[in-house]
Amino acid sequence: MLPLLPSIRFHSNRQKSGSIYTLVVRSNFERGGLKLNLIVLFGVISMITIIKSCCNFYLFFLSLIQSKIHIVMRVNFYTWLICLLILSFEGAVAQTTNCVPPATLTSSVSGSTTAVLNWTPAAGATYYNVQYRPLSSNPVQWLSMVSQSNTITLANLLCNTTYEWRVQSVCGNVSIGLSAFSNIATFTTGPCTQTCPTPAGLSTSSITANSAQTSWSSVTGAVAYTVRYRSANAPNAAWITLTVQSNSAALNNLLCNTQYEWQVQALCSPAGTVHSASPFSSSVSFNTLACPTLCPAPSNLTATVSASGSVALHWNAVSGAVMYHIQWRPVSSLPGQWQGATSQTNSFTIANLPCNTTFEWQVQALCGTSSNQASVFVSGPQFTTPPCPIQCPTPAGLASANILQQSADLSWTASAGAVAYVVRYRPANSPNSAWQLMTVQTNSASLHNLLCNTQYEWQVQAVCSPSGTINSTSPFSSSGFFTTLACPTTCVPPTALTSNVNSNGTATLAWTAAPGAIAYVVQYRPISSANTLWTSVNTQATTLTISHLHCGVTYEWRVQSICGNHTTAVSVFSPTEHFITPPCPVICPAPTNLVSSAIGMNSAQVSWDAVSGAVFYVVRFRPVTSPTVTHAWRTVTVQTNSANLGNLFCNTMYEWTVQAICGPSNAGTINAGGPFAPVEQFTTLSCPQTNCPAPSGLASANVTSSGADLSWTSTGAYRYHVRYRIANTNLWMNASSATNSVTLSGLHPNMTYEWQVRGICAHSSAFAVMSPWSNADSFTTLMLSPVRPSGQPGGQD
Repeated sequence: MLPLLPSIRFHSNRQKSGSIYTLVVRSNFERGGLKLNLIVLFGVISMITIIKSCCNFYLFFLSLIQSKIHIVMRVNFYTWLICLLILSFEGAVAQTTNCVPPATLTSSVSGSTTAVLNWTPAAGATYYNVQYRPLSSNPVQWLSMVSQSNTITLANLLCNTTYEWRVQSVCGNVSIGLSAFSNIATFTTGPCTQTCPTPAGLSTSSITANSAQTSWSSVTGAVAYTVRYRSANAPNAAWITLTVQSNSAALNNLLCNTQYEWQVQALCSPAGTVHSASPFSSSVSFNTLACPTLCPAPSNLTATVSASGSVALHWNAVSGAVMYHIQWRPVSSLPGQWQGATSQTNSFTIANLPCNTTFEWQVQALCGTSSNQASVFVSGPQFTTPPCPIQCPTPAGLASANILQQSADLSWTASAGAVAYVVRYRPANSPNSAWQLMTVQTNSASLHNLLCNTQYEWQVQAVCSPSGTINSTSPFSSSGFFTTLACPTTCVPPTALTSNVNSNGTATLAWTAAPGAIAYVVQYRPISSANTLWTSVNTQATTLTISHLHCGVTYEWRVQSICGNHTTAVSVFSPTEHFITPPCPVICPAPTNLVSSAIGMNSAQVSWDAVSGAVFYVVRFRPVTSPTVTHAWRTVTVQTNSANLGNLFCNTMYEWTVQAICGPSNAGTINAGGPFAPVEQFTTLSCPQTNCPAPSGLASANVTSSGADLSWTSTGAYRYHVRYRIANTNLWMNASSATNSVTLSGLHPNMTYEWQVRGICAHSSAFAVMSPWSNADSFTTLMLSPVRPSGQPGGQD
């Protein structure tokens, strides 16, 4: 049965300037014997707005029904039907929204537990998803909130804690109308103000090879506890932290046969607000149990190919093995995903393989159900399936017709024996871009979502199949060409670009309106590096004010016209203009006498002469791997003139520098900090001798306009580091995974990315040992689908 709406009446009051409608909604609430009459009046401009208000009111009452509040309601059936139509139409429009993420993220901290976040509104956004979490080397899940405006207040935060946060635009009522998340920004809450007792009575129990149970005496007033632990053999390594509400915690994913130390801290909270943390307790140590014995690897691998194309694989049986894991895939310059199977014997037969194809394969012995009881994979000899029984002729007679701005019909001469055809196409002026593919069963195809005023090249391949099994394809044909019709609007860029920067660093940009333009895209960036990404802002005006800029920096900016609601009705960007922000007020001198000491394989001690008036220091450091490769800085904030740098890579050169901060920040921009000191360098000690090979078999799949799934052949490492960047740029971005795959998100559309991976191998002394970086692989993200014009026929005004 359909749920009923409240009773609804419409009144109109026609005036000279038009009609004013009033919506009256009446409903009776009853809960616990108490009745209330609710009368809601809505003054609205049009009947569509009235009906949307009715529909939103229906959703409000429906949520009350789910809360088990009894409601007496009634509605005309046709009103309910119109609501459904409006909500469906609104959802369809939302799906076509071209949503951009917010920009210029700023924050201000109030006290120890509250922060106010702000950002520049995004064009078309109806509300925003805000995510935040404490910043650590082992990040926790994002916490999410929703804001109807471009600001939000976070409360109940941890004191003296650095948080990272990001914002996503929502441009419709459905989840499809989402932008990518913005760049990540950070803030730090104020110092803790209340004294909280340090936990005592620490003990460790239930110790296994990979886990342990920790406990301690409860602390009066504590609402939570922070437990941190690390290998006792690496005292300068980064702590791994977790937060619990009880006086015990389980530590998992530990290294076997390793000594660990752990500490605990109490978090106290009056009136339910955490704002005081105790000092960490003294360390307690324990040893995990010995590592389990690995399973021996299979040997004497052979492969026998039959005339029918099946392949019999065989290897020597492994003592103690309960089953075997077999993997195979075609050999190519860009290997695909492994296909796999298991066998309880020391042989396996693979059938239904493609003809005339060379395969590689490997096998692994399993001596139990745990991953610690599996052998390494061993590769067998490559094998090649028999030649394909038929030849498939290459299609000819390529022709194009019915060419419009975004579509074209293609055709070709049918190939004898073909059961399908593969058509591939791309813009002719981008010969290195990825082909777009489609498969058809006839000798014609229709292309859609093309770019207007663009020349395309296309090719076709025949697929032949005896007895219904596809095992033969022709080469792709020579290219055919066609050019789509001119774009519907000739769009020219704005002219007469001017900029004015005031004393507080705010820049006002202006330009002359372009004929036919309905909006503009403004892009700006510092010109200190040609690889810096542009920051984009959409506006319908011919001026734009930008705040929160860096002091003493030269910026370049440009403007593009948008002349219609189609993504291709845009101009080229105008020539770039420049402006310079006011110089930075230098209050603190740069630290001097920088010294590196106590250098180990994974850590180092750095120090410098104290700066008079400094309240804290910002240390930043990064690997120096190549003159042409730049890594992102890692930062540490300390109150003294020394710092411990942990979680470093062995046998690696690092550069570091330090900045003194002598006062608070102003309007979100730190201006009480002096310049960074000249860079110093040190090299960590050599890695222990261990077998840690570089990963191979890199492959990418499920590539979209903003993400991709990456995988590689497992080397037995306990963790992997992945680095990726836009091709022909210097700045690497990083990801990590405990398995041989990772999913990337937040990528830019229609961009070629290159990536590498290396393994992190466990060592008996608990040092992290790195493999060399793998060979580079690449993939290209898809183009964004064009936004279709609204106002489709068939609707009702």
